Amino acid sequence: MLIDYVFHLHPRPEIYVASFANAKATARTLLSEGYSRIYLVCGIFFECLSIEDMVLGGQIIAQLGSAFDRLDDDAQAMLACFQAYGNKPSILEQSWVGKVLKHLDKTADIADALEGKRIPPDALALMRKLTLKVDYSFGIPMITNVNPPKNPPE
Repeated sequence: MLIDYVFHLHPRPEIYVASFANAKATARTLLSEGYSRIYLVCGIFFECLSIEDMVLGGQIIAQLGSAFDRLDDDAQAMLACFQAYGNKPSILEQSWVGKVLKHLDKTADIADALEGKRIPPDALALMRKLTLKVDYSFGIPMITNVNPPKNPPE
């Protein structure tokens, strides 16, 4: 698997955690760090890649501005998915995960994840500024925000 190869090449890689809410902030951080190579590894749902993963990966790739011919096949597929679907809840509702959410009467969660529909505006604004990174303390992985707000809410 690709992840095994990445860890073979880089025993302790820099790992960031992205979602639709913080994709732009994550892409900005990746660009500012000046990495020569970036691997996007998506969360797997029942050992399958989802449309949501592909769209999110493509959104980050689009914001990184890499030339299409410099992307590997997986990155090109992610970018193509983002260009085809964008952040359209109606398209993602037809995905496997979307159908499960519909069955659970949670279809509105898709728009929440993509657009922050039911998230309080102040919380959504903070989420959009987050860049989450996996750091290690005594060998234990912890997720930290590398862009903490200047004036956090009380």
